[in-house]
Amino acid sequence: MKASNFFKRTVFLAITAILTASVGFTAFSFSDLERASVITRPVDPPKGDGIDIDGKIPALTGLSDKTLETGLNESITAVVNEKIRAAKKESARGVSFSYEEYISGNTASVIVFTQTTIASSKTEADSFNFDLKLNKMVNINDVLGINAVPIANIFIRDTIKRDTEKYNADFGGITDTRTFYVEGDECVLVFDKYEIASGYEGVIRLAIPLDSVTNTTLARSEYVVWPEYYKLKMIPVRKVCEKLGYEVLWNENTRAITLTKESRSVTIDIGKNEYQNDVVLRSLEAAPTLIDGVTYAPIAFFEIILGAAYTVDETERVTFSIYSPA
Repeated sequence: MKASNFFKRTVFLAITAILTASVGFTAFSFSDLERASVITRPVDPPKGDGIDIDGKIPALTGLSDKTLETGLNESITAVVNEKIRAAKKESARGVSFSYEEYISGNTASVIVFTQTTIASSKTEADSFNFDLKLNKMVNINDVLGINAVPIANIFIRDTIKRDTEKYNADFGGITDTRTFYVEGDECVLVFDKYEIASGYEGVIRLAIPLDSVTNTTLARSEYVVWPEYYKLKMIPVRKVCEKLGYEVLWNENTRAITLTKESRSVTIDIGKNEYQNDVVLRSLEAAPTLIDGVTYAPIAFFEIILGAAYTVDETERVTFSIYSPA
């Protein structure tokens, strides 16, 4: 995968590889992508004490926010130094660095790869993602939404289920510090060698299409709280489900709502505390309820039955997110 293919505008890069006990830092500018300047400066890592060190590492220049620029370069340097120290502690024979860079919209990403050779080799990836317009660091929540972690874990589990021979079935999931980059209309998750699959698979990249994740937010005034039910949040079904891509049909005769999305169909009955999760019927905190002509269901319905993730913020806004595979 050649990173230069992903630049839609001209960015010039210079790469210097300095062997044995130093690493070449390539500086490139994101501030003026049409006429980017390039400088190269050497940076000496900690002494390797016999460890062979080589490769190329980026340094950033030209950001309008110099505090951010300095922080990014210091963070990259700190990662390099820590990897070298760890290699020394493991009595490694060598450590090699490389990187890739991506720009998609306002998001710029730099991925630093560290290959450490002991008896065998392992490869680790660290990402530095930032918004060129807002001049701030971004994480996966800024790209996929506030529920990025549970949504990404749903996507990862689905990927593992489709190819159990390739992936480790016991992978525990990610956190919001996951290495990733944005490439076009995809958020690409990067996994270290051995992390999610056998070593011979190398570094694994799993791409989540941005349009496969839908987010919708309700203000506190848009849902009902029942104090007598331990402050149970009752959520308007039509308003949320239509935003999540469901067709919502009301049957006046049976007083039931049918939710349809692609090949899936879910029916709920007013006043009946029975919800179908695949082939299993289960009860939740409350039955679907009509209030002023609007059907409400407990918040757990959207997570347990529909498979959505949700977060309640400090202002009691509720954000629902759902992953819909192509």
